[in-house]
Amino acid sequence: MRDDPVIFAIVAVGNGFAYGALFSLSRAFYAILVPIEKQAELFSVYVLFERAASILGPLVWSGAAWLFSSFGPDRYRFSMLSLALIIAVSLVTFRWVKEPVIISNPDSRAHQRS
Repeated sequence: MRDDPVIFAIVAVGNGFAYGALFSLSRAFYAILVPIEKQAELFSVYVLFERAASILGPLVWSGAAWLFSSFGPDRYRFSMLSLALIIAVSLVTFRWVKEPVIISNPDSRAHQRS
């Protein structure tokens, strides 16, 4: 089961769907959180962090694989664990983010945030 390519393909496709949904939902949630008049400015900060994560993620993966290289092929398990820890820290951090209540005005197309 460890070297089964079918299981690997199923997990890879599921992972792709999960991350695709995560990226689109994170942008939508961020759009709700930021004030409308500062969206352009704050989305540039969002993109900056997104770009930094695309560099730091592979560096963390490679650093963990290098650090645990004496474990042979199991070093990749430690790489996965390091990325899972980063995700866990972000999930704990998001517990303190309060989602704003959106009040819809039926007389206009604009939405108000409270």
